[in-house]
Amino acid sequence: RPDYHAAYRAMFPPPRQNSVDSLTLSETALAGIGCEALLLHGREDHAFPPSNTMDVSSQLPQADVVLLAACSHSVAFERTGTFLALADEFFGAHLARQ
Repeated sequence: RPDYHAAYRAMFPPPRQNSVDSLTLSETALAGIGCEALLLHGREDHAFPPSNTMDVSSQLPQADVVLLAACSHSVAFERTGTFLALADEFFGAHLARQ
């Protein structure tokens, strides 16, 4: 989609690696995250492969990972129903324990 690519280029101007670096948490920062986490990732995400999420999750002891078929980068838009169901389950379980 041309509009998507234009928006992406506007958000992350060249050199794009600077933007990626500024948004990346260090291993120390990741190790300091002690809460439960739910990581959702599209199997067909070519910009940020699922292996990236698997690497991050290995540093988060309480992280669950869901890889979604027929989905690339925009999980909430491409698999809206699944995204909402998983978010509802995750947050509902957390709120029930409080």
